[in-house]
Amino acid sequence: SKWCVTIQQLNDLATKVESKKATWGIPKPTARDVVKYVIKPMTLQGGKSWALMENPSGIPVKWFVTHAWDEAFDDFVAQLNMFMGATSYG
Repeated sequence: SKWCVTIQQLNDLATKVESKKATWGIPKPTARDVVKYVIKPMTLQGGKSWALMENPSGIPVKWFVTHAWDEAFDDFVAQLNMFMGATSYG
């Protein structure tokens, strides 16, 4: 599958979440919150997944990453960035 996003695209999403979370009244949004307040509204307008909206032709998958719906989104992103910084695979 080529339906994925880059770490930079995830970081861009995290920046968007950081700038909007106060308006949601949620100091530490979860992955579930990010989907509710950011991903779903974007994809409903675009008619396709966030990954395909970001990369319409798809991009090669380097890593498969999963998450817990109720984990803090900023912690998830920070852990991925730490991993990516610790490897030469980028």
